[in-house]
Amino acid sequence: MTVHETIKRINCGENIRDMKLRVVDYARVSTACAAQRSSFNNQLDTYRDMIMSNPNWSYVGTYSDGAAIIGLNQKTLI
Repeated sequence: MTVHETIKRINCGENIRDMKLRVVDYARVSTACAAQRSSFNNQLDTYRDMIMSNPNWSYVGTYSDGAAIIGLNQKTLI
């Protein structure tokens, strides 16, 4: 199913949680504050758990943004 087909189904009232989808999680930090490290990890955990708990969704990976700002190594986190 294409993105356009998915959007059309959602606009017609279908619940996205009921669709068979391949899903990625997305985590982002936007400041140079080292405290953002836990926020980044919490985002990953929350979204990964949400995806994995839905039998209609297949987890296919992670996209992250901003990790270099606070010195996180994306390859070791993901």
